[in-house]
Amino acid sequence: MRLGRGHREADICIVQVVRLRTPATATPLITRCSSGSSASGGAPSQMTSTFIASMLTTGELEKHIYTTLQPSYARRYYAMMAAIDRHLLPLGVTLPQSDRAVVGGYFLWIKLPKPLLADDVAHHAKEKENLIIGQGALFAVAGDERTQDLERQVRLCFSWEEEEYLPEGIGRLGTVIHRMLEAPSEKTSTLSGFGNRDFL
Repeated sequence: MRLGRGHREADICIVQVVRLRTPATATPLITRCSSGSSASGGAPSQMTSTFIASMLTTGELEKHIYTTLQPSYARRYYAMMAAIDRHLLPLGVTLPQSDRAVVGGYFLWIKLPKPLLADDVAHHAKEKENLIIGQGALFAVAGDERTQDLERQVRLCFSWEEEEYLPEGIGRLGTVIHRMLEAPSEKTSTLSGFGNRDFL
């Protein structure tokens, strides 16, 4: 679920920012430059290694995970779950994961009530509520026999959007689902009472 352009306050990435590039010149020169780890596809970077080593040896990475990431994602998860309980479950939406004692990750999956299909709901959500959601088919694996089951499932991300917008986004989704259950052929593009801010 995406509701705007807000920054990801809880994200942290460890990436190699300095890479060894092989010059696009004559073959003999490329041969001379390619040796050791660069020949095996590696990208040695002593400067980046120093940054990562510092994060690991000083405990800053673990500190960030325990004091920033986990509390932030927990708040987001419970905020989204409370909104789902309020707006979606009464409409017949179900949660594949029945046990909520232990949770984690960045997403929640929901299953739509029949006869709704995830592709249709995603289209209506974008057109009528400026809300983008991930319909199950986007995450299907070619040849997997379980792919058909994803036709009625939606993946909601609680890690991207600003925390205070999560209940609003679920409310908008609830409006779409309710409207489609009441009038499946309804095609009018109108916004609900949540406002007309674009959800990107």
